[in-house]
Amino acid sequence: MTKSNNKFSLKINLLNVNYAISVFVMIVICFPINNQAYSALSNILRIAAFPCALWAAIILIREKVFQKKWLIPMWCFFAVMLLCTALMNMSSFQGSLITVLRMFTVTVLTDYMMSKDKYLTLRWIACIWGVLMILEALSMILHFFPGRVSANNVPLNNYLFGIRVEINEFLIYTIAFLGFAYYVNKIGRLFSILVIVGGIYFVIAEKVSTSITGLLVFVAVYIATKVVKSARAWRILIILLIAFIIVFIIDRNTRVFESFFVGFLNKDLTLSGRTRLWEQALSQMKGIHWLFGYGYTPPKALHLNISVFNHPHNQYLQMLYNFGIPGFITYMVILFNQIKQIRLIKKNKQIKSVYIASLIATLVICISSRNFFYLTAQIYYVLAYYLPELDEYKPRLKVKLKVRG
Repeated sequence: MTKSNNKFSLKINLLNVNYAISVFVMIVICFPINNQAYSALSNILRIAAFPCALWAAIILIREKVFQKKWLIPMWCFFAVMLLCTALMNMSSFQGSLITVLRMFTVTVLTDYMMSKDKYLTLRWIACIWGVLMILEALSMILHFFPGRVSANNVPLNNYLFGIRVEINEFLIYTIAFLGFAYYVNKIGRLFSILVIVGGIYFVIAEKVSTSITGLLVFVAVYIATKVVKSARAWRILIILLIAFIIVFIIDRNTRVFESFFVGFLNKDLTLSGRTRLWEQALSQMKGIHWLFGYGYTPPKALHLNISVFNHPHNQYLQMLYNFGIPGFITYMVILFNQIKQIRLIKKNKQIKSVYIASLIATLVICISSRNFFYLTAQIYYVLAYYLPELDEYKPRLKVKLKVRG
């Protein structure tokens, strides 16, 4: 074997090792840390964020991931998040740092893995989150974890992701990951069905209305993409949806909103009291807080009945409440970058439908929930930039057996 061949072989082996380590780190970092039944495991996973981030930093420099322009808004958001927390709420800086390190790790490693093998990486991501979703359903059915009592002395069931509403941050994204992998022939139908059925069963059994709404929106939009195929039309629709949401947060006392929520959705205008939290959060935005917010996990100061919260139950408002105007603007840039990707996905129409449906569904879920700090959002953001490169969907080969008479 020649010297050049030896170097090539060494490079291939090193690439395989780096990829394998990255997969292992992704499995570790993606494991949920909000389950309070076994706090020792959660603490170990939080500590693991530091060596995992170190590996991501090595990949960031070695593979020049820092040169990717589409990741600049994400780096900016991480910086704003840490700065605002350091200035306004130093007591929660450690929690903010761990959260940023985890988000940083999945952002870097997802981009690195996709750049090396898009199809294999889609399979790994779908498998990781699919298995977690199945375990979430099993934790409800088999009662793996003991219940607990909240800070407000309210009894709560405890599942793999934490309390029942934590699934809001994962379900739609997991379905999107499965859809991306399935439509490039990299994951099986049976596994996808098990994951989706498990997730749907969980949200129905636990009556998680936010996730149920997200599922209905996903299905409706996915069907609509088969009729309305104009990328420009969908981009305009999503921008109008974001504008609708922002106006609704600021001023809900209009007949348009009343007819939509009360008449069409049969919901009250307070969304089960959530809008009272929004009003309190906006009323507390004074002076320097417009610039730096209150930092990550601020003190609980939002009241609803007997409960007290440190977030307004709205992703858009939370970005303003926690990180001020800079944090809100950076988050909006991230969203609009995702919207721009719609026009670039041309090769695989099935993936385009899944992407549009999941993007709109997550935007709707964010009206009454939050999902940006739970890793799936960063993975989804990175995948969006590689979706245009995926080949056209090719149906799986079906073998027909002929019996000779």
